[in-house]
Amino acid sequence: MPVTSTPSATNTLSNKRLRVFSRWIHIVGAALLGTYLYSPWGSEAWFTALMRWGVMPVLVLTGVAMWKQAQVGRLLRRLSS
Repeated sequence: MPVTSTPSATNTLSNKRLRVFSRWIHIVGAALLGTYLYSPWGSEAWFTALMRWGVMPVLVLTGVAMWKQAQVGRLLRRLSS
């Protein structure tokens, strides 16, 4: 007997799952930042560029998303309607 599910249930993230996902991205980014600060890779140009243009913007976005999740959700709902 095949299992069927509604499309809306499989295409949306619950608030809890979104928080967990954002938290793990933030933890991995913080680990990379610690690696940048305390390892010899900090002097490598490619690692500096990765931190500056990849990891830091992601850390800022996930930090703001976790801090202001309710306000960001309301803003997105208001903009989408």
